[in-house]
Amino acid sequence: MWPALKAYHAARGHLRVSQRHRGDVEGVHLGEVVHNIRSHQAFLQHADFVAWLDARGFAYDARRARLVGTVWPALKVYHAARGHLRVSQRHRGDVEGVHLGQVVSSIRSQQAFLQHADFAAWLRARGFRMHARDERADRAAWARVGASE
Repeated sequence: MWPALKAYHAARGHLRVSQRHRGDVEGVHLGEVVHNIRSHQAFLQHADFVAWLDARGFAYDARRARLVGTVWPALKVYHAARGHLRVSQRHRGDVEGVHLGQVVSSIRSQQAFLQHADFAAWLRARGFRMHARDERADRAAWARVGASE
């Protein structure tokens, strides 16, 4: 398992492994291994392995890993290209593997990823609307999130 992670990191320069990723080393379903590390703390009793993961910026929180690895970069690309974050629910995205319209819908309806204050502040600073049409509902939603203007 560790050689598979080392090979993945050497080839890609990061450890943001998709749960579907089968792996570059035969017999290792690397996506499942990483999922088990995050959800069940598998293999974390080995201090040398933890040190290796830490040195490479491994994200132990799967939601944070998805945010930083795919969602936030997709929103940054969208914002840089268009100058706003008014994403249509049908918009598939400019970053592979991200249905940006669905992500934005989840942010609005379920407050997905907004537990991360840095992300919420980034959205807020760029005029992201929690309620696209109703300014009062937008302010109330941001107040519930706890993100100030």
